[in-house]
Amino acid sequence: MRSFRLALLILALVPTVYLRAPKPPPVTDRRIGLVDLMPELRRAGPLPDAGELQLLGAWQLTSRHDDFGNFSGLAQTAEGFVSVGDRGGVMWFTRPDRPGPWHTRLTRLIQLDWQKYHYDTDAESVAVGPGTRDL
Repeated sequence: MRSFRLALLILALVPTVYLRAPKPPPVTDRRIGLVDLMPELRRAGPLPDAGELQLLGAWQLTSRHDDFGNFSGLAQTAEGFVSVGDRGGVMWFTRPDRPGPWHTRLTRLIQLDWQKYHYDTDAESVAVGPGTRDL
């Protein structure tokens, strides 16, 4: 009986402690980092050969911002690339292998309150109209 009361007390306290714990502040740092992976790939050995296809560039993008991540679709634009994600995020960025400064812009394709409504969305591909910036 004593074990049962102890278990009941723990079950009563856990939600109280969990709900009273402060939530971490949202990350507002919108910086996006870029790491060129090609030098490391070349040091590791010969690049994969796939016939007519040739690996010209590989980069890792990082950010601590809440809207960054889950990018599934990637398309080339006149200025660079556009990527769409499963949470409605869209990231436009210039080609990292071209001269000049590298620019990114992180926007939202759709505005959803994920925590409140738990919408299921999925982005597997993206297409850009020729000569436009229309997705």
